[in-house]
Amino acid sequence: MKPIDEISMRTALSAIFRGISFSMSTPNRLGEFAGRILFLPNSMRLAGTSLTFIGNFAQLIVTLIFGCVSLFLIDPFLLRTDSSAVLSKLTFLFQCTIPLLTITCLVIYFKLGSAFEYLFSFSFMQKVRSRLVLLEQLPFHILTRVFLLSAIRFCIFIFQYFLLFQLTHVSISLYDTTMTISIMFLWLAILPTIAFLELGVRWQFALILLGGLSDNRLGISIAVTAIWFINLIVPALLGVFSVFRVNRENSTL
Repeated sequence: MKPIDEISMRTALSAIFRGISFSMSTPNRLGEFAGRILFLPNSMRLAGTSLTFIGNFAQLIVTLIFGCVSLFLIDPFLLRTDSSAVLSKLTFLFQCTIPLLTITCLVIYFKLGSAFEYLFSFSFMQKVRSRLVLLEQLPFHILTRVFLLSAIRFCIFIFQYFLLFQLTHVSISLYDTTMTISIMFLWLAILPTIAFLELGVRWQFALILLGGLSDNRLGISIAVTAIWFINLIVPALLGVFSVFRVNRENSTL
């Protein structure tokens, strides 16, 4: 956000929490954009939405990369149970399409200037070009830094699962955790889900992917629930509190 506004770390955290709270009831968390830009002046919100999209796009590419690699490294036996026949076919489809999609997204991401220059060539985009012109000028090192931060974030998620699997006595190695959870994140990123109702889907995916590695189905379910609660519910509640606090402060002015 620094190209358009020098926000503080406190404001950035508040924006993230609000974004998560807004995303809980929207497909694939699309409402996250609205929550994150509430703190920006009206004149900056269009650019803020676009920059937020770029951050989310970087996270999607990281998910595609980890998921794509895992699809080819995971033991095919884990995807061939009776309960996952449909997902096994879907995985084969992903193996054929995700590599091309990943490469395409990488090219678009690191060539954003050219992509936006082409987009702004259309007449219907001329009205907003002045507000989004900075998107054509985002330097490569900023895009690289955001991409690397997204990769670190993804690795933290994986390590969270690994630690909770250890706590719930699910005997799965870090390697197997990385493979299976990366595929689960890939499925969640591509298939339409709603964050508030996503827990059941996560249970099903995790049990399908990890069922061949551990018989501790209860431990797997507890770990998945804990991650969902820590990474989604707690930040969403903080976001709601942040919105109420801002509204209360504005009402007293």
